[in-house]
Amino acid sequence: MKSTRLATLCVALGLASFLNLSAHAQITVDGTRDAGYGTALAVQTCGTSFGAGAGGSSLANAYAINDGTNLYLFIGGNIEGNFNKFLIFIDSKTGGQNTLNFTSGPDNTSNLTNMKFDSSFEADYFIVFRWGGSSGNAYGDLATLGASGSAVSSSSIISAGTLSQGVSWAAVNTASNGPTDSGPGESANVTTGMEFKIPLSIIGNPSASVKICAFVSGIVTGK
Repeated sequence: MKSTRLATLCVALGLASFLNLSAHAQITVDGTRDAGYGTALAVQTCGTSFGAGAGGSSLANAYAINDGTNLYLFIGGNIEGNFNKFLIFIDSKTGGQNTLNFTSGPDNTSNLTNMKFDSSFEADYFIVFRWGGSSGNAYGDLATLGASGSAVSSSSIISAGTLSQGVSWAAVNTASNGPTDSGPGESANVTTGMEFKIPLSIIGNPSASVKICAFVSGIVTGK
């Protein structure tokens, strides 16, 4: 659970993509991808170093749409129920941090300071999610990144499975055809994974495209 393999995971598991904010069919947040998501916005091209299959953590593909009120995000794959951290960085407005630099954050996430994104990505918010393998043992925080070097402001969105701020989530950790230790496997065909409903109001009410970068890390410790 406690690892320093962040750099490997950024390369092996990171998914980044533009999310065009246009209304689509209704989505049920249950951890299984709905047809209403349309075409994948990203498909994994690397393997995983956190274990293949349902017993490990891997990110296979990414889909997202919105209904004008909420952003629906589906990331196919598996997240091991051992409190490793699933992080979703969101670039939804002008400004933000291209190289992370903050002095505090939920669940020791300030350990990510000095991590650099692609040049076109400037994170404004991030979600750190972790769980022990059951819905009642799930935790998530939403953090707002301020000026470089400052503390972040954060608030709970999932606490022992209890949801707040309009967020919903679900996980189905049964994918067996996604990334392996040696390559991406059949990542394009993975249809189960982590799914979130995120109100647009808590990520700055974006009116244009949104960029997402998601990865798994064991470098931050604790629950």
